[in-house]
Amino acid sequence: MLGLAAAIALGGAYLVLANPVGRNQQAPTYDTAQVTQGNLQVTVSATGPITSPSNVPLSFKSSGILTELDVSVGQPVKAGQVLAREDTSDLEAQLAQAQSTFASQQANQAKVEAGVTPEQVAAARAQVNSAQTTVDSSQRSLDAVAANANST
Repeated sequence: MLGLAAAIALGGAYLVLANPVGRNQQAPTYDTAQVTQGNLQVTVSATGPITSPSNVPLSFKSSGILTELDVSVGQPVKAGQVLAREDTSDLEAQLAQAQSTFASQQANQAKVEAGVTPEQVAAARAQVNSAQTTVDSSQRSLDAVAANANST
C-alpha cells in the first residue's frame, strides 16, 4: 500500500513538473479593428433555377414589322436602350403621298383663284385644308413611331 501511495505521489509530481499550468505561457493575442460601413461581397456557388428580380412586359404604341432586333432573350438591357426598330417605310410613303396631294391642291387653288367664282375658291380652299390635315396626320403618325422607337 505504501508502494501504491508512492507511485501516485511520483505520478502527480511528474504531471505538475512536466505540464506547468500558468508558468511561462504567453497570453493569447487578439487583433482588433475599427468597425466601418461598406459593401460586403460574397460569392456563392449553387445549383438551381435562376429567376429575374424584375420582368417588364413590353407594349408598343403602334404595330408593325421590325427591321432590327438589337437584343436576344435573356440578354441584360439598360434603361433607354433601343431594343428594336420598326419598319416605317409605309408611313413614309403615306407622308410623301399626302405631301404630293397637298402640293397638287395648292396648285389647283392658285388656278381657281385666277378668275373663278368665290364658291369655287371656297371649294378649292376646303380641298387644300383637307389635304393639309392628311399631311399633318401622316406626319404625326410618323413622329409617334419615331418617338416610340426612341423611348423603348
